[in-house]
Amino acid sequence: MGTRSILALLALSLLTTGCGIEQSVPSSTSTSAPAGAWFIDVAENAGLDFVHFNGMSGEFYFPEIMSPGAGLLDYDNDGDLDVYLVQGSMLGRGRTLSQALLPSHGPLPPKGRLFRNDLRLQGDGTRMLRFTDVTDQSRIDARGYCIGVVAGDIDNDGWIDLYLTNFGPNQMLRNNGDGTFVDVSKRAGTDDAGWGVSGAFLDYDRDGWLDLYVGNYVHYTTETDISCPGLAPLITANTIAQIDMYARLRCRGISQRPIAAGSIAGSRRQPSRPVASVLARGLLR
Repeated sequence: MGTRSILALLALSLLTTGCGIEQSVPSSTSTSAPAGAWFIDVAENAGLDFVHFNGMSGEFYFPEIMSPGAGLLDYDNDGDLDVYLVQGSMLGRGRTLSQALLPSHGPLPPKGRLFRNDLRLQGDGTRMLRFTDVTDQSRIDARGYCIGVVAGDIDNDGWIDLYLTNFGPNQMLRNNGDGTFVDVSKRAGTDDAGWGVSGAFLDYDRDGWLDLYVGNYVHYTTETDISCPGLAPLITANTIAQIDMYARLRCRGISQRPIAAGSIAGSRRQPSRPVASVLARGLLR
């Protein structure tokens, strides 16, 4: 499913659930749709202007074919759901944006974007759904090759924080409660430099503080990527379908050790700041 289609689903869910407003109330962002349609694309009208950048330069690196994540969270505690969209970056040491096969869309450099939900209920009962890009105001600087996002209140201060899983060091972003975030990854001990793909906040030891589980993918680097010359004849035309097929068949230089890894961090409450320390790390063999 394309990025814009995903955003359409996110935006529509906000229409029906964001503020507990009855579904029968018409929305000012609605567009005509075939009778019986369950979902309609309102992303562009609502201000969700975003295109994922996968950093492809013709080298067919493994992360290029991985789908990105998205997060719904009420970061400003105004009662409606905001949207965080993860972004990729240029792949390959020393490569620049000028070498990308597909140009980056939006502000440069490409990085994760936070969209504030400015939903308004009009006097006539209609809803005005509008998202505003507040990435710069939020001080979120997520320039890594991000795969997933996890939302949760890590320090029980009533404000939702963010954790980003990356192909590279992960990021823990603490919500300051004033519309801004601060990167506490190193202080929290959660800047794992593997290939994080998914994660979850949970209170596994029932001490009242959220712990963190991170699921890691394969052991892979672009520096050790190995192509299979024998597959080159399969590429007869520069089409998206053939590029995708070649990328899937490519030898990727992946370690034959574990194909998945997990790490869990337990919360440790300190007087001045929230921190997390790694309790255990397991490998699936």
